[in-house]
Amino acid sequence: MRIMKILGILTTVIIFSHLMHAQTFTEISSSAGINFSRENINDSGGGVCIFDYNNDGFEDFFVPGGYGGSAGLFRNNGNGTFTSVLAQVLNSVTYAYIDSLITVSSIAGDIDNDGDRDLFITTGGYKYQFGVVKKPDVLLENLGNGNFADISASAGINALSYGESASMGDYNLDGFLDIYVSNYVRDMSFTFDSLGNPNAYVPDCYENNFYINNGNKTFTESASALGVADAGCGLTGIFSDFDFDKDPDILLANDFGEYNNYPNALFRNNYPSSGFSSIGTQSGFNRGMFGMGIAQGDYNEDGHLDYYVTNIGRNSLYMSNGNGTFSDRALSLGVDLTWGLQDSLRKTTWGCNFFDYDNDTYLDLYVAAGYVNAFLPLTIIRDSSVLFRNNTSGGFTNIGYQSGLTSPIANRGSAIFDFDNDGDMDLLVNHSRMQIFTVIGLSQNFQIYRNNNNNGNKWLKIKLRGTSNNRDAYGTRVIVYFGNRKLIRELDGGSSHASLNSSILHFGLGNSTVLDSIEVHWLGGGVQTLYNVNTNQTLNIQEPLGLQLDPLSEIEEILLFPNPVNNPDKLKLRIKSKSDRVLTVFVKDLMGRELATGKIQVSAGQNVLNFKEFLPAFNAQNQLYIISIADEGTIIYSEKLLFNQ
Repeated sequence: MRIMKILGILTTVIIFSHLMHAQTFTEISSSAGINFSRENINDSGGGVCIFDYNNDGFEDFFVPGGYGGSAGLFRNNGNGTFTSVLAQVLNSVTYAYIDSLITVSSIAGDIDNDGDRDLFITTGGYKYQFGVVKKPDVLLENLGNGNFADISASAGINALSYGESASMGDYNLDGFLDIYVSNYVRDMSFTFDSLGNPNAYVPDCYENNFYINNGNKTFTESASALGVADAGCGLTGIFSDFDFDKDPDILLANDFGEYNNYPNALFRNNYPSSGFSSIGTQSGFNRGMFGMGIAQGDYNEDGHLDYYVTNIGRNSLYMSNGNGTFSDRALSLGVDLTWGLQDSLRKTTWGCNFFDYDNDTYLDLYVAAGYVNAFLPLTIIRDSSVLFRNNTSGGFTNIGYQSGLTSPIANRGSAIFDFDNDGDMDLLVNHSRMQIFTVIGLSQNFQIYRNNNNNGNKWLKIKLRGTSNNRDAYGTRVIVYFGNRKLIRELDGGSSHASLNSSILHFGLGNSTVLDSIEVHWLGGGVQTLYNVNTNQTLNIQEPLGLQLDPLSEIEEILLFPNPVNNPDKLKLRIKSKSDRVLTVFVKDLMGRELATGKIQVSAGQNVLNFKEFLPAFNAQNQLYIISIADEGTIIYSEKLLFNQ
């Protein structure tokens, strides 16, 4: 019996040692110089924002401080370590102001297209008043010299609410990034059973905000006018082109959807008309749940983006049916993560990311888990995060323990990036510091997981830069073709839970050394194609002027000339068409307001038309306009036009 016990112990040690040796990720926050802990009495928030703030080629990150901690900006030193620099990049007044706030989440984007990323921080009000006195969210302009300035007031960022997360996207295709803010609880009450026990949540939530970028470092709050002022308790809202019509839509994960009338929402962009249409019910995206985070990716390679949504209890994997509707495949694929303790305590998940961790060409799925002190439903305290490996046959395998990513503390937001530029994706995970974990002896710190992948698989990274589109190229879709396969990535301006992933798109490519082609689908319809691209490189792609049109369009060429123009009578359109068509032209200002519209009759072949012929009433002023052309309701061309008389 004793020998059997010894053999059992030895076997356990051998297996454990093997698993430790085989771990794909190593947590390196200590050696990387990160000593950060997010203090919080509230359980939500806690994202991470990845962006290269100083344009040195190494991606840095910002993390919010929550209720009791200080926010941090960590500069990537390029040698595997980071330095905390927030106090150095702000003047003392701005730093003190931000340190006085409950900072909840953040995103970054070049709001003025000047070549550097600006920083947007959502807040819950003043720390010392526990958020009772609300303050607006914060917009920090990157001055390009390594420093930031607070321009919130002058920019019109003035809503008093509780910003839980935000995302950037160019909804009206004017070349400037707009901002959607998901707001959270204003007040909470409960219903009670006959014994006086609470049995349901009755939250009162702030409506969401939508800031339209005016193109001059100012914004106009327009959520109600655009139809996206959802009053659910939004935890994550993302811009994503779910129907691939070359304009960004909005997907929203709402908390407490099991108990109120605000399920998850899907808002379809009505471009070129203004505003959005709520299609959650028609699409099947409107599940009522404790919606926490959203990840997008084409996990089954059918050419359509799918969406994973986290929850307290059963998660959803919305597989696109390719017709504007979704089917929830989480249970059938084994990625639902319903139970922390089977049939008793629910699992709680937050940040989530589709990415190819082992560069084998297939999208895997990371899900951050973390305890939330909810009385309904009951949740588990030690709640480990999960990595699902795509098993190449349409399903997933849980490899959490082998991966080294099973941190059991209260994880929240997560984001992916290649911090050491070695071609595989590393992972950042923020948390919500809780006394219970201190009591049971678990270390709580911000986590950096270095990817130890050394299997020799090839990869490709792509940096995009817009010209007619927003400089960050948020909303752009890239398709990589090799063999008989195609891989899709969409560059978004905020997703997961309250987080922003790397803006450098990553493709794992197995043993492929040369790709057949790469298609870059820019917002508005332009398509750029590159052929015979070598792998194991970072490719910089800039949107060219005069982009070719979608190859499926009947229109082969559109040219607006001269541009700029000093006399509207001189402005012409050259259109080459495969067939006779009736097109629609729209003229908008930089706020997306429609100024004029008209019909264009073109014949098969080459057409040269005077602009004034189909828009005779258009009164041009000295300013910048957006000219868009639609074919049967689909925008096929969008261009900035400058009148300079």
